[in-house]
Amino acid sequence: MAPLFPQLPVLSSNPGYTEAHAAYALVRNYYASKAFSSGNTQTVSVQCWLARMEAKKAKPTPIHDIYMAMNNVPVNIGVRDLKELVRILLLPQIISWVRGYDLSTVDFTLRKEHWIELVAQHPDVNAIAEDFFVTKANPRGLQTRTFSNKHPAKLYLGIDNPTYNTILAHFDELDSPLVDDDEEPPMSSRTSRTKVSSYYANWAEPLLTHLQTSGNPGLTTSPEAAHIKNALMLQVQPKLKAAKSVCSDFLIYILPGASWKTLIQNPRIFSDVTKGLPTHDVIFYNTKAQPVSGGFKSALPGRSKNALFPDSSPSKAVCLKQGFHLQSGDKVMYEGVSQVKFLCSELNLLGWGDTMMDLVYVFMERSESELGRPPFEIPVMRFVSAGLAISQSNQQEAFMVEEWIDPETQGPFVKYIHNNSGRPRDFERADHQIRAEFLSFCQHVQYFKTNGAAYISDFQGGLELLTDPQIISDP
Repeated sequence: MAPLFPQLPVLSSNPGYTEAHAAYALVRNYYASKAFSSGNTQTVSVQCWLARMEAKKAKPTPIHDIYMAMNNVPVNIGVRDLKELVRILLLPQIISWVRGYDLSTVDFTLRKEHWIELVAQHPDVNAIAEDFFVTKANPRGLQTRTFSNKHPAKLYLGIDNPTYNTILAHFDELDSPLVDDDEEPPMSSRTSRTKVSSYYANWAEPLLTHLQTSGNPGLTTSPEAAHIKNALMLQVQPKLKAAKSVCSDFLIYILPGASWKTLIQNPRIFSDVTKGLPTHDVIFYNTKAQPVSGGFKSALPGRSKNALFPDSSPSKAVCLKQGFHLQSGDKVMYEGVSQVKFLCSELNLLGWGDTMMDLVYVFMERSESELGRPPFEIPVMRFVSAGLAISQSNQQEAFMVEEWIDPETQGPFVKYIHNNSGRPRDFERADHQIRAEFLSFCQHVQYFKTNGAAYISDFQGGLELLTDPQIISDP
């Protein structure tokens, strides 16, 4: 048989994270390209876990929540190719978990439900096909086989218990205080996030930002307006191919952060969040709940199994948003690729808005060094952390998932400045009035620092968290 991935380089016996992630990205893109292929339609979804079978247990035990899913896998795939696919899908997460342990010594096995090992036969085909064909008798009494991919294949990349215990002993050695001081433990694959400016430290109570910066958080001098306009003009809807399913299991692509300097140098940094490595989580939400609708999006409350934005908040409460359009006066939700394109455009705006807010705090921080600290309190406000959540079940829905703006801590949801007016609203509450005036000041700073190229035109949210910005370019 021809190789499943003819363009895939052979991985080393003990690959590093960069090598493993490059292979993962290649495989993911390969199967994404098959989503709308006119070729073989007999494809299935595969869910896979790293797992072991504990003594006296009836079911496998997942290891470190290492999980991945893939659609459009040919149903007649053989054991060798299927095992390699599962290994490549899980390998980046496994490498992060083992902290430098030599994977060349690990003998992985491929297993399905009930811990049944899959062993290659000759010819090596149809490793899981029997689970997707049903034999029925037709009205004439003849037996027919019908293909059905209603349910995904559940697979395990297994390791034995002695190997698992050896890896745990490796962790103990790394964490032991007797380790040689000259040796440095492997760096974590998760990049830590830093605060964008000292204003978050000086004024917050305490409040962490989710922007990721390196070095100088801003430009020494403002870039030319032409460069900013060029960066804004490059914002286009991404050409994505979405998964086709819906359930509580999601792959979540977190929106990255960027300094103003990084954004101008790489203006498409927010335009396709699916280029990053996703995380897997379970999100609970009520599909029968009445969503709250705005002009172009509807929103539902939800709750994740784990905190999705730990650098911003430990809360597991989230807001799930989807886009819609009007058809004969009725709201019609976007579907499939159209929904993903819409949500990615909204995430792009959110990323730009967050960075432009940071631009204001950097400006104030530098002004303070010359003019001194102001005698009044400066509000600390930021846009919510967010990401693109694509379900891994067969209905394949997509959501924009955001931090929940909790009215108990953030106060009522308010519109500070409308999209169609540069004048802030008047409020009876003093804390709302101060924030409305401060956000108007932010618009002036953004207009000044971009040399008249852009500013945020829509401010809404709570006392600290904002959402759904609009960017006015070339005002």
